[in-house]
Amino acid sequence: MVGHNKNLEILFTVYNQTWTPFLDNNASNYMLEHTKLMQKNYHYFKKFKDHKAIQLTNNILGRSGTDFFLLAFYYDTFPNPKRIREIPLKILKDINPDSNLALLEIDNLMNEISDFFQESDFEMYYQENEYIYKKAKEEVYKNLPDENFIPFMERYFGHKKNSYHFIVVPFFKSHFGMAFQIKNKNDFDIYSFISSFKPQIINKNKIVENVGFDSKKDVLNWVIHEYSHSFFTPIVNKPGNLESLNRFEHLFKPINNNPQIGDWYSMFGEHLAVAFEIRAAELMGDKEGSKKLIDSHKDWHYLDHFLEKLKYYELNRDQYENIEKYIPYLISSLKNLK
Repeated sequence: MVGHNKNLEILFTVYNQTWTPFLDNNASNYMLEHTKLMQKNYHYFKKFKDHKAIQLTNNILGRSGTDFFLLAFYYDTFPNPKRIREIPLKILKDINPDSNLALLEIDNLMNEISDFFQESDFEMYYQENEYIYKKAKEEVYKNLPDENFIPFMERYFGHKKNSYHFIVVPFFKSHFGMAFQIKNKNDFDIYSFISSFKPQIINKNKIVENVGFDSKKDVLNWVIHEYSHSFFTPIVNKPGNLESLNRFEHLFKPINNNPQIGDWYSMFGEHLAVAFEIRAAELMGDKEGSKKLIDSHKDWHYLDHFLEKLKYYELNRDQYENIEKYIPYLISSLKNLK
């Protein structure tokens, strides 16, 4: 399912008032070209930049990081943000070691953002730009992987999910997104949100003609890479597996041109996701795409090892019926790395 989310849009709108790279005197042409709608959003709401919601958001961002955006999915639709599901302990602990105090702080923030929502008449802005969300969804729909991809991914990892959601975020800088899952009774719904892949095209009448999602390659890469995280990350996070993984922290090495991978946990997860991208391309008959992915990740220190271990997993599915049974072996194999 492809869509947009009002709660997510208001959180990004508030965030845009705290982070404005395009206002920097040294902003590159690339940054200016890839923040056109972010700039539009910022200037529209900048008269409210002193609102308390902006201050509280900036404060919480220093502790929660980008998990701040996930809060959009734990509250009812603005302007009435009543909490509708339990917020994960990991998010709460980042904000305050006392989870009760963290909840009070988050609820207070959501109430202030609700005030911002109403005072700024965000609903009118949201409706005025409905055509942009519609265009973004249309661009994604025509570039989605074929209908065989999700079944392929579920067979590969040995698990099924209840639903898959691709949420467009047009009013932010290009190539920013996250993927996560939310429990739904005894199953899980998978959500991902992503900003545009290409610069937006805006005509002389200030009408957006292209929102920047019209790229089959980028949509496919996003779906393969980010959705794979939702299959293995919850398993890696289980106490026994996480403790085992942490024993290999000494293996962390910075990767050239990838400063966002700044710790061992992220390095492990990204290596596994990229290795799956490569294997998926190979298994789906895209040998050229597989080779390009390998070439573009030649500086990734342990990629050969992860590729070798995924091939072993593929050949031994009678022993490892799903990725959950295989993760402990994969972590144990790290002892062979230097």
